[in-house]
Amino acid sequence: MKIKINHFLLLVLIFSWVPTLMLLEQIRSRSFLKVYFLSVGQGDAALLKYQGKNIVIDGGDRPHKGQPDFLKTIQAFGVDHIDLMVLSHAHADHLYGLVQSLKTLRVTTILEPGLKHKTELYALFQKLAKQHHVVVKKPEEGMTIRIGPLFMIDILSPLQGFSETDLNNNSLVLNVHYAKHHLLFTGDIETPAEKVLVAEKSERLKADILKVPHHCSKTSSSFAFLKAVNPKVAVISLAKQNMYGFPHEAAFKRIEKQTGKIYRTDRDGNIQFIFNRERSVSRTHYNHQWWRFWESK
Repeated sequence: MKIKINHFLLLVLIFSWVPTLMLLEQIRSRSFLKVYFLSVGQGDAALLKYQGKNIVIDGGDRPHKGQPDFLKTIQAFGVDHIDLMVLSHAHADHLYGLVQSLKTLRVTTILEPGLKHKTELYALFQKLAKQHHVVVKKPEEGMTIRIGPLFMIDILSPLQGFSETDLNNNSLVLNVHYAKHHLLFTGDIETPAEKVLVAEKSERLKADILKVPHHCSKTSSSFAFLKAVNPKVAVISLAKQNMYGFPHEAAFKRIEKQTGKIYRTDRDGNIQFIFNRERSVSRTHYNHQWWRFWESK
């Protein structure tokens, strides 16, 4: 009888502690920063999740040839609202998914360059933002956005000396800081903008992870820029067998010489990084399965 009682008490303790442990794990995981570089064909798209907040940086192009849809992808990752929507520049391969998201999800704030660009898609983006009473901010020199005590976004643009029609070199450049980790998002900047950044903001370029500029075109990823950033990891957003010949061989070789690891959305699918205060883990997601393949302290 005594043994049965002990077993019963043990079961009670187990079943009472399991929900508590699950709750503690949920609370602990909410303190992580999760960053997803999304496979959306020939375009840029990233999702950052932190303590219930959702941040998207670009939204890819219109899906075609069976490519994943940006909106459906972020919804599959549990996004039902967007706290901060960042448009690096108004080219369609960064903009289309953001327009679709504005139609469907509640968006609080938009950060975008605000340059004159006459396309129907960009006009619709602006119209939807106004209709849904979204706060639209334009970058200012020295501007930072604080998301939490350990989490802030340093805005490195606008840069001086570029015409408003040069959307690529006017792309928003963001250095995301979380604890001791740094991620540099570069839009489609090319060598001229890279030179300005190296000359004027070299110390603010340092990053563990670099979103490679302009899909690894031959006009980007100069040696001086890569040396200033000095990334441990580089991520290239591009489509399989794209018509532009990305990644360009010379640019790819420059990146290989400067960084320890290169991930590509055309080969690796969605790429996830999970950060806590001390370490980070990355995984690729292809055909709905996860593989962990890089870890550092």
